[in-house]
Amino acid sequence: MIIVYLRDGSGYGALDYWLSNGMLHIATTYGAQKVFPLEQVDLERTGKENAQRGVNFTFYTYPMISDPGPVLAPDSYAPACPAVSSRAPQTQSASPVNGVGLFGASGNASEKGLVITSIRAGSPAAQAGLQAGDVLVRADCRPIRNGQDMEAAFASSTGTVWISYLIQGAWMTDKKLAR
Repeated sequence: MIIVYLRDGSGYGALDYWLSNGMLHIATTYGAQKVFPLEQVDLERTGKENAQRGVNFTFYTYPMISDPGPVLAPDSYAPACPAVSSRAPQTQSASPVNGVGLFGASGNASEKGLVITSIRAGSPAAQAGLQAGDVLVRADCRPIRNGQDMEAAFASSTGTVWISYLIQGAWMTDKKLAR
């Protein structure tokens, strides 16, 4: 996976990307196709930050393979969530308000989701790669607004849990966790 940064400061996780007629085409980690004029792409930041992660950013004039498989994006094929009301469900949970419990993340409630402030080493949150500043949006298609929502979703699962989160609040990715 590569991160494509635009000059306006936004970023997109891309499973595939290519250049055609001065336009950068990307297949995002959340399944959308995006097209940007090359002038909108922050090439310096895109190259530099991907290189720091050990990822080479090279232009191609055609798409790569259609399914990058586990090498590039092992968890990018989360099941689609059914349409639901934008209002988060009220949870009645004995879990800690800040989310430190089974999942192993603490954070602050926000309209976007649970803004992660710390991760317990070895926890499912750590295994998913969550970091401080990430925003947990949903778990198994359940909206997450606070730690209680996360703990309730995680505790009610008996198998794989799919979480969706914004990396540093900027772009969406999905991960699956074994419970």
